[in-house]
Amino acid sequence: MPTAWRGLWYQHGMNSLLEITVDHIQTKGDCLEVLPAQQYYLFTDRKARCTRCLLFIERDTNLLQYRESECNEADDLSNISLCQNMIAPDAPLYTLHRNNSTAQICPIQPPFSLLKLIKDGSNCYQSLSSSYIGECINDYQFRLHLSSCSLYHPTFDRHLQCVATWIEGFHTYFVTRILSKIYNPNDNPYACFYYVTKDKDISSSFSLNMATDGSCRDLNSRHMATVMTLSPSNRHIGNESNVSCIFPDEFQQIEWYSLNRTMRMFIKNTDIELVHSQQTEYNQRFYCVQSFNSTDYLIRIFMNCDVQEKCLRINQRTNNVLEFNINNCNDNEDSKILTFVKKSNYLSQCPTSIGHLSFESNLNHHRPFLLRKQSFHLSVGCDNREKLITYQTVIMASSKQTNKIVTHGKYFIKSALSKRPPSSLENDDSRGESFQQKNTRKSDTQDKRQQAIRPNAFLSFRIKSQQVN
Repeated sequence: MPTAWRGLWYQHGMNSLLEITVDHIQTKGDCLEVLPAQQYYLFTDRKARCTRCLLFIERDTNLLQYRESECNEADDLSNISLCQNMIAPDAPLYTLHRNNSTAQICPIQPPFSLLKLIKDGSNCYQSLSSSYIGECINDYQFRLHLSSCSLYHPTFDRHLQCVATWIEGFHTYFVTRILSKIYNPNDNPYACFYYVTKDKDISSSFSLNMATDGSCRDLNSRHMATVMTLSPSNRHIGNESNVSCIFPDEFQQIEWYSLNRTMRMFIKNTDIELVHSQQTEYNQRFYCVQSFNSTDYLIRIFMNCDVQEKCLRINQRTNNVLEFNINNCNDNEDSKILTFVKKSNYLSQCPTSIGHLSFESNLNHHRPFLLRKQSFHLSVGCDNREKLITYQTVIMASSKQTNKIVTHGKYFIKSALSKRPPSSLENDDSRGESFQQKNTRKSDTQDKRQQAIRPNAFLSFRIKSQQVN
């Protein structure tokens, strides 16, 4: 078997993936002989003690189709030259989808509105206005939303990724993998489409057919396939004509990282791309819609196939630091701050000591009519030239002790806590208590307070008072 075909494939109707090896296809048997020019293959099924012919058609690197003959007695089908007469012209056409196939640019680029919709041979008039094909985060994906035609037909809403395309005459076929969650395990993970255009230009309205399943068999059946008449709308991604809204050149062609190194950021012309290293997070793309000035922009945020319109302010804090302020345009209070640092091989030298910071915040400690103050003590310094470490100690105190903590700061932590055993720190409202700050809440257990000093990667605080030694 060809090297490019080896691997795991999905076939509609099979309970498991089909494996193709150098001389074997699961469920078909061992390959005995091949006619490369006609793509005929002769297989023997040792379990069934018979031989069959297969005719393969390679549509794309990610998609194969084949027809097969019946499994005949070995004496009746002993020569591959007989295969041409053994496979009927109207034999079923099976489709194999490569497992974990790579994405491709889709032959159609949304958004599209629907002018006409035919499902199960009937026209759907009431769902046209709410049905559409929408843009996603890149040109490899699109969203297909078909509203319900009746009470008996559920809404079809899928996030699709193109994986295969081929052309036969004026017919363009393409296959997508369904990325959105499939609730029914029997649902097909692939969708097949085709459209007809004589001049291969879909700038005007055109008809798009979708098969009922991943076998692609009923694409040409108007009684079974879903037929959509589409009209293109204004496009937001990759619109090179939108030269009036371009992000600053000095920030482009640079790789930026978030502070915790879990996200990379790239700026290119009209787009900002955020790439997460964790698979649990979705990548995002900011598309520049309008530029108010050199720092403020109206953007569309694409996260998979969800689109939101926001305002973005880009603040350059230093040559190596960018800060994004994302808000709802009319409501600056509900804003999100993202900070990025430039990727560089140059390491700045850390100061040997920055000092000590003390600050406080109000904390209702689950006791009625008691407002406690939570004070933090922060020490910042370096243990070598390129590594900055911060240490944080959290102090719990009553209102009487808060003033003492903020005033004395470092002295209180070293002296007051060292004079008392850990057991005496519990259940005391009049004297200082220390506990380790945790990221997770345990609602069913009482807070355990203990002295702890630990390193922190990145900290951001609102400082109320400051002491520097």
